[in-house]
Amino acid sequence: MYFVRFGPHPGDPIWTADLLAWQRQDAQAVFGHLQADAAAGFPVPFYPFSLQQADAHSRVADLDLDIIEDGLVGAVREHVGDGKRHIVDALLLATQNVAARRYGLCGSSTPTPS
Repeated sequence: MYFVRFGPHPGDPIWTADLLAWQRQDAQAVFGHLQADAAAGFPVPFYPFSLQQADAHSRVADLDLDIIEDGLVGAVREHVGDGKRHIVDALLLATQNVAARRYGLCGSSTPTPS
């Protein structure tokens, strides 16, 4: 793990960065490229734009998120055993906004008439 500052001033943010073991000998070159990429700093000041783009494209959403959540809930249900699976099911139903999922109202708690 490396601690890096891409900005020129002492008050600029310090970021943590990991390199793979086989990249260790090229750390200076890797961080040099990232520092050059961070010079523009938009929209996050002194943070490489390539890393901002990678983060934006790595988010799990929609169907992929549903598949992962279903797998996770299924694993928890198996772990708690037959006697307590109903608790997991009730918690899952209590925390879902079924109307928002049905009508595509992200972040809304009640459906709006159309």
